[in-house]
Amino acid sequence: MPRVEAARLAYQDLSGRLVTARQRRAALAARIRQEIPAPRAAGPAPLPAPMPARPVPAPPTPAVRPGGAEASTRAVQGLLFVLGGLLLGTAAVVFTAVAWATFGVAGRALILLAVTALALVAPLVARARGLRGTAETLASVALLLVVLDGYAAWSVDLAGVTGLPGSRYAALVTAIGAAVAAGYGLVSRLTAPWFAAWLLAQPVLPLAAAAFRPTAAGWALVLTAVALGDLAVVVALRRRASGTPAALVAGQVLGWTGHGVALVLAAGCALVPLALGRAAGTPLLAGGPLLVVALTLVAGALAAGGRLWRATTAGLLVPVLAVALVRPVGELRPGLLLLAAGLVVAALAGAVRALPASIRTGPLVGALAVAAALGQVAVVLTGLVGAVTASAGFPAWQGGRDVPVPSWGWQLPAALLLTAGAVALLTPRAVRPLAGVAAAGLVALAAPAVTATPWPLVLVVDLATAAALLLAAVARPRGGGSSCRSPRRPGRCCSGTRCWSAAPPRSVPSPCSPSPRCSARRSPRWAGVDRARSRSSGAWRSRWRCSPYRRAWRSRCSASARRPGGSCAARPPPSWCRSSSSSPSVACGPS
Repeated sequence: MPRVEAARLAYQDLSGRLVTARQRRAALAARIRQEIPAPRAAGPAPLPAPMPARPVPAPPTPAVRPGGAEASTRAVQGLLFVLGGLLLGTAAVVFTAVAWATFGVAGRALILLAVTALALVAPLVARARGLRGTAETLASVALLLVVLDGYAAWSVDLAGVTGLPGSRYAALVTAIGAAVAAGYGLVSRLTAPWFAAWLLAQPVLPLAAAAFRPTAAGWALVLTAVALGDLAVVVALRRRASGTPAALVAGQVLGWTGHGVALVLAAGCALVPLALGRAAGTPLLAGGPLLVVALTLVAGALAAGGRLWRATTAGLLVPVLAVALVRPVGELRPGLLLLAAGLVVAALAGAVRALPASIRTGPLVGALAVAAALGQVAVVLTGLVGAVTASAGFPAWQGGRDVPVPSWGWQLPAALLLTAGAVALLTPRAVRPLAGVAAAGLVALAAPAVTATPWPLVLVVDLATAAALLLAAVARPRGGGSSCRSPRRPGRCCSGTRCWSAAPPRSVPSPCSPSPRCSARRSPRWAGVDRARSRSSGAWRSRWRCSPYRRAWRSRCSASARRPGGSCAARPPPSWCRSSSSSPSVACGPS
């Protein structure tokens, strides 16, 4: 009886659970039927009633079915291909490293050749059947087997390859692998072989050069060559019209990345010979590697095609060139360093000024930076000389002493003048007087450093320079006087103006009667401007008639004429607009 009772209770419990599960299933089925629309019955749909035109709403977003796919079929296939390729590559490595020792040399060679040949043929078959993902995976594994063949040949000393240096043999294997990958990419028209070729080509030159134990300058040149190779890849991909856009973009990204990394490493290596002052056994080439790196950077900017990038790299090239030219002088003739720097700055300023305006912006900024650096050094040295000169006059009751002369003192005025000339060449015309004044004052302060100078003579030179600068500032023309003779500014001078006679009012029809054009009393060098102006005199007259300045001028002249004895031409003309003594005095007014 107890067993029967226990069985009955268990049966009732299971029956209750079954009823609960059925109810939950019915509730879930009802919810699913509510979310999924019912299919429409087949047959011609009735014509809808004409509705007034109104904007069509956006189609509603379809509801996501419960239990839908979380990833696309292509993503799953790609993931499986990658995992399969990794497994095959791992198996190939394990076979080469472990199971390789159980076979003889002939058997090993035959096995590797057979497996590599099958791996190279399989992607072609897969691609012919439309399985491109499988073909890409198998092609990657096949190219890995090519590199493993080289390792296997080294491990068994096939054909005496162990007699070569290890780095040189590695360079040979990677070069062969890159060539095979490039050729295989041309034949199979797959994408993965091209990436494999680029990856295998990167260490070829460094491995080949490592056997010769190059210096830092040599490594800079090797890495620059690698950067140029990556740049050639980028240019080739940009000019290529066929191929997958995503693959072309990925190739360009890899090419620019390799180019940038190689240039950074090359620049780091190029700084070593520049600091040591010697490259290839001679100080003359100390800045050569860094200059080559800078030129490669400019070539990359030209390939990139951005105006800002081109201007930036061109601006960086100027300081690098200046350092490359000055560094040998500092190593061979340190006593002439200041003068050599001034000559280099002046030469670079002249070269930049001779460039076309379209490409002058970047080099102009670089040349100004070089001139500013030398100017700062020269100003600091001039300040030291001035301080020493001033201290020589103290204490005042003992009289001035002779100023000591440094060994480099004779170069300081020349460096200041060369720097000022470079700044005058690189800056606008309005800045040149300021540069000249600053240079004159600094040269006067630096003059005692040229030779032993008595204190009274130093004082006289400084006072004379200050007086000359003061007189130049006072006598400098201001306002329209300095620019009135320019034919490019009509309204300020006789160019584009009319001359008003200072004769009595009876000699002219009206108080504001214009006299002949100013071209009658100007020098022959304005003849071309006058001829061009005469050809467009009608346009100038029509413009002047409609100008508000003419109305203001006539109103002012009329008000002056209404006053007793008044005339708009009664005031004396300015000195810059007077004619010679043989002609009557005239004054210019606006036209």
